[in-house]
Amino acid sequence: MGDYDLNLRLLKANVPFEAAALRVSLCGAGGLSDSGRWLGYAEEIRVRHRHFAFWQCWIWDALSVARYFRKRWVRRMRRHG
Repeated sequence: MGDYDLNLRLLKANVPFEAAALRVSLCGAGGLSDSGRWLGYAEEIRVRHRHFAFWQCWIWDALSVARYFRKRWVRRMRRHG
């Protein structure tokens, strides 16, 4: 979540950005973000709340919870095929 934390800090500081057609990193599969475990989503929510008040985050938080349950459902469907 380090990159997410940095992006939130930049957003909060109103740092301007522009898109660049440049690969900055290549991430592999199999990490915490890809695991679908609640721990990853909970960490995302905690990082967000370090920078913004609850009332500013509740929609993002609800979407994080929805993504968690969607991923659980998709994995369950794949197992039961």
